[in-house]
This record gives sequence, structure tokens and C-alpha cells, in this order.
Amino acid sequence: MELVAVTLDLARWGSLDGPMLARALGAQVPGWPSAPGYRRLPGLLERLRRDPAVAGWLDWLWIRTEFPSRLSVVGSGGFSGRPGPDGVAHFQCSLWGVDGSQGHAAEGARALLRWALRNGANRIVADTLAAQRSSIEILAKVGFRMVGPIPATASVRFEIDQIDDEVSGVWSPP
Repeated sequence: MELVAVTLDLARWGSLDGPMLARALGAQVPGWPSAPGYRRLPGLLERLRRDPAVAGWLDWLWIRTEFPSRLSVVGSGGFSGRPGPDGVAHFQCSLWGVDGSQGHAAEGARALLRWALRNGANRIVADTLAAQRSSIEILAKVGFRMVGPIPATASVRFEIDQIDDEVSGVWSPP
């Protein structure tokens, strides 16, 4: 899998033109413009216009590479922004129309967590609905620990401060 940080140009192209985004990525963009990650691009575009250097601390597109003749975006993940003064970054991810049992979510999450911990985060948190068993399984698979329920919500919080698996195919923004 290859992970590509959403930059100002990618957010601009993805907000307006799926075929242009596909050319820029060199991969198919199934589900454009309705998949969750694509719907986020206009908001990312505004944040990146204000601060292009935040690329990497927002969304990344996950490209499946096991079939080189059919590269395809299979999901996205990332952070809500740079880590706060306490070094905590907030993580989220989603798969788009692929079977979660193929390992794409865990592989993409590991890569992003490794990147974040090497680039200034000292702890990463993730929130999910308590009823989202598949999300909880993925978080546990990559090493997140459950912290507990978030008061007045149906969500639970997880955290991680180290990851031991080797990660490849991560592109870091300039």
C-alpha cells in the first residue's frame, strides 16, 4: 500500500475533478465524489489554503498497490491537525467499498501512526462509536488501548504511544 498526504493541489483537484485527481495519483478513484474521504476534500482545501504546511497532519489517501496495473484508492485516514501542546494527535480512518478483512485499514493505520510518532506526536487518540465493532477491532489490531467511554456520548476513546510494526510505502510531505 502507498499512502499519499493530501496536499493543497490534491485537495483542489479532488474537490473539482475526479479524473484529474486520478491522473495526479496515478490510480483509480472509485466512488468519487461520494466516498467519505472525497467529501472531506473541500474542507481540507480551505485548511490547506490557510496553512499548506499542515499537509501530513490532515488526510492521507490509501492506494492499493498489490495489482500494479490496477492501482486504486481504497481508503483514507489521518489526523485532525498537528499535535497539540501536549503532543496528542487525533486519528481517524475509513475504508471505501473494500472488504475490511483484506488488511488495508490496519496497514494504513500502522503507517500513519508510525509517521505521526516520528514527526512530533507522542500519543495518538482515536474515538469511535462503542457499537462500531469493526473499528474497535482495527484499533486493537494496530495496538490502540481502550481508555474508556467518552462522557455524554455513545463513543469510546482509544490511545497509543508506540507501534512496533515495520511500515513501508509512506510518502512524507515536503
